[in-house]
Amino acid sequence: MFALSLSVGLAVLLVWSASRRAPTAVRVGGDVAATAEWLPDDLLWVPNGRVVMGSTAQALIDLVETTGGRASTRRASLRAFAPELGPRAVDVAPFWLHRFPVTNEQYQRFVEATRHRFPFHWWKLGASAHFQATRATARAEFGDVLPELYYWQAHWRDLPCSIPQHAERQPVTFVSYRDALAFCAWVGMRLPTEAEWILAATGGVQQQYLWGDECDDETLADLGLDGRVASGPRDVDGLGAVARGVFGHEGLVGLVWHWVGSRGFLPVDSVAAFQAEWAEIERRDRGASIGPPEWSRDKRILKGGSFLSKENPAELRIGTRASVMPQQTLEAVGFRVARGVEPARAMSASRIALREEQQGDGRWSFAGVSRCSPSKSVSSATT
Repeated sequence: MFALSLSVGLAVLLVWSASRRAPTAVRVGGDVAATAEWLPDDLLWVPNGRVVMGSTAQALIDLVETTGGRASTRRASLRAFAPELGPRAVDVAPFWLHRFPVTNEQYQRFVEATRHRFPFHWWKLGASAHFQATRATARAEFGDVLPELYYWQAHWRDLPCSIPQHAERQPVTFVSYRDALAFCAWVGMRLPTEAEWILAATGGVQQQYLWGDECDDETLADLGLDGRVASGPRDVDGLGAVARGVFGHEGLVGLVWHWVGSRGFLPVDSVAAFQAEWAEIERRDRGASIGPPEWSRDKRILKGGSFLSKENPAELRIGTRASVMPQQTLEAVGFRVARGVEPARAMSASRIALREEQQGDGRWSFAGVSRCSPSKSVSSATT
């Protein structure tokens, strides 16, 4: 959907700390300035390990029964969990994963360097006067269903923007899978796979949540999901230990959903493995009431839940697999970057994936001359 001008270079970044038990020197492909300034100090090493992805029908039925509530609620939970059916063990090679999701101020550098499309809320909240003045025009052009969002998609090159006030260290959102790929390709990184995300979160320990097998009111309060304070984005280090993975990665759950690089919304193991477990669901007369997942090679997977998960804390589960189309931009979806022990492979993987996305839909173009100059608009932004 978009044609990008990628700024790619090659740089020796630094001598890594021996305490990370990783290679002592690395070469990373990407924009030298963008990479060297902010990535090295916050890339955390994840050693190789094995994760068990997915669940059995019996495990999911037991989980749903323990949640209690009305039958309709239990059916809704089982529908959400169904994409996990058909477990498999995955051996994951060692890799680097950024400690935090990409922030607004980091994404700003990418936008300024490439003239890539900026996030929707940089217009809605960061240039709110112009946004409000344009709403009638947006409704006239696009009707009553999300007219401002569609207007931004069509006219972003002509719109002003600014990072919203005090949001520099918040995770960037309203970025599509394709936006995330473009950022990764520019900076010489890639998105983590679903298995890598799980390993970084748990270290390979099988459990329902980052903190154990139950999600109580106290945990939800720690995540800011108890309703006592307004739910909304926090800074990337704002959730603390409750949302921290075993290797020190912050905000893995309850902050923003994370795009992962695994392509397609497909069974964890195989269609045959899924069908075997689904047969057990149907045998208990549950299948007819919920229907199987709508698998699609076109969709992409999200992990981790978000600040909007208060109404459905099951979204915070390690195994939960949400799916959306790669061009969608959502309020609570962001991403973080990763790479393996061979940096050039990360850059190549992102550029190849980006090229495949472009070939899949030739209509999209998120680069060009734009009125938006966020660094000039936000005096409080820091590097």
